[in-house]
Amino acid sequence: MGKTLKTHIALLAACILLSSCSYTYYLNSGKEDYNNLMYAKAKGKFNKGIQKKPESYEVLRMLALTLQKMKDYEGAEKAFELAMNYPQVTLDDKYNYATLLMSRDKHTQAEAIFREYIAERPGDKVAAAMLESCQFIELFRDDTTLYKIEALPLMGNFSMFSPVAYGDGVVYTAERPVNNGENPWTGNSYNDIYYATSSGDGFSTQQALAGVFNGKYNDGPIAFNTSQDYAVFTRSNSSNNGKKRMKNEQNYNNLFLYSTQKVNDVWTTSNELSFNSEDFSCMHPALSRNGDTLYFSSDMDGGHGLLDLYMSTFNGMEWTEPQNLGTVINTAANDVFPAIGPSGELFFSSDGHPSLGSLDIFKSEREDGVWRKPINLNYPINSTNDDFAYNIADSTGYFSSNREGIDKVYKFKKKPSGKVYIYGTAMTSDLIALAGVEIVLMDMETGEIIRNLETDADGKFDLELQPDKLYKIEGKKEGFFSKTYERSTVHQYEDEDLELVFEMKELIITDPSSNFSLDDKGIYEVDNIYYDFNSDEIRADAALELDKLIQILFDNPTIVIELHSHTDARGTEEYNNALSDRRAKSAKAYMLINGVDPNRIGTRGYGESRILNKCKDDADCTEEEHEQNRRTEFIVTKV
Repeated sequence: MGKTLKTHIALLAACILLSSCSYTYYLNSGKEDYNNLMYAKAKGKFNKGIQKKPESYEVLRMLALTLQKMKDYEGAEKAFELAMNYPQVTLDDKYNYATLLMSRDKHTQAEAIFREYIAERPGDKVAAAMLESCQFIELFRDDTTLYKIEALPLMGNFSMFSPVAYGDGVVYTAERPVNNGENPWTGNSYNDIYYATSSGDGFSTQQALAGVFNGKYNDGPIAFNTSQDYAVFTRSNSSNNGKKRMKNEQNYNNLFLYSTQKVNDVWTTSNELSFNSEDFSCMHPALSRNGDTLYFSSDMDGGHGLLDLYMSTFNGMEWTEPQNLGTVINTAANDVFPAIGPSGELFFSSDGHPSLGSLDIFKSEREDGVWRKPINLNYPINSTNDDFAYNIADSTGYFSSNREGIDKVYKFKKKPSGKVYIYGTAMTSDLIALAGVEIVLMDMETGEIIRNLETDADGKFDLELQPDKLYKIEGKKEGFFSKTYERSTVHQYEDEDLELVFEMKELIITDPSSNFSLDDKGIYEVDNIYYDFNSDEIRADAALELDKLIQILFDNPTIVIELHSHTDARGTEEYNNALSDRRAKSAKAYMLINGVDPNRIGTRGYGESRILNKCKDDADCTEEEHEQNRRTEFIVTKV
């Protein structure tokens, strides 16, 4: 009996020892895989370690970190939550858990943990930024209607990111499911660069981008110049055109930047950029619009964080030594995936600036050679997960996000969101402020009167125009010609301040049968309605001025006018009378073609009877002086 008991005890001790040994193996081997970025293998070993020793803090912690790297945020949260109950928990663990909670949209919980962390490390600027993000999270969700967003229907890919418009479609970087996983990070294929051709609302083909791009290991992202005959792309440090992976002394395979040129529609040999090094990675290229400035991210020495943004210029022979973009852009965390917008603005992603969580997309503008404080693009471009690789052309573009649990490519259309603030003034022709002018703001599509007001004692009025509409503003006052201004905000993407002046001419009714003088206030000259000598044809410059008269008639739909045409003094009186009559009728015909009621226009030719200057009979005058007399005027005969 005693011997049997001793045997059982010995067997139990052996089992415990074997279990402990196997647990230690899975933990240490998993850590080695983790340090070598072999996260798929590390995950399996840590799971087996937990089975051997469920109460182990260290294996729970390592599993949580691994799942976070693999972007399995739900699984990582569960593992971290269990690890937080152990006394061995570190400040770094708390920080990682808090950032993970932000990715899970649990900002209240994350805020409490960040407070604990900052109490111990008050100088951590990134943690302070994350705490600020949690405190003011609703500000990042201020406008949910600014963009229309849809995932691109690119099937057959496991994950895909960094979309760039190219040719008749889009180029992107993707990994695809494979039977025997090639990439130890994910267990899928390595990243390759693909080209999808647009067809209607979808894509007709998806294929690896032809040329020198896709080797055996990771390739992508890629950037093109405007003419799309020069490209810079990311590739695992390799030789033999990407077929042999190179590792440094730490057994780590860094990422390099390569360039290639398109000659006769074929991408030629790839060339390694001169500043690459086995000691650090260079990745995520972006080219300026003219192609002479390269932006990228790197963990090279001398940076401010984990990954910083750099720029290099092309000197005609090679890319120059990279320059760090500085601490306004770069944080102590990751600042990655740069892109240059249509106006030269910098877009990039960061998990060190205040954000919704994980990587958010930011915009910075450069003024006088200095980058301004980055602005978060907010929801819905940004989410609580990774949002990155933003590229825009005018009001549409692409970006990447794993908001659905996996990296996907999204297309967006920016909706008009800018308002126009009208600061108006009504005044007389003598530039005297005109009070009591009725201002009517109308929706041109519906005919609805949105606002009706009067100018104040200083002739002032203010209006606010909403985005994505067609507006008409009318100013009217008894005894004056009405004025209108039309404004579209359909493509108004930014707020705008606009000064609007309504110069209101006094409306005087003149009896056409009366003997009115040349300087009568009721005679209105149509500026620059001049005719060529001995011609009644409407010149192009005259047509523009007649269009203004047509607008006056449309703005004042009840008035009736009489057009007066005048000639210079050259030629006989009879001839000039006939010529001026033809000119007046020619002007009327032009106005009728453009929609004016014929009953609202009378005509009269005055010939040479109303000369404005000295050029009468045989006076010696220049052509310009004669031209002043060949003019068109009008009077208002009825309201």
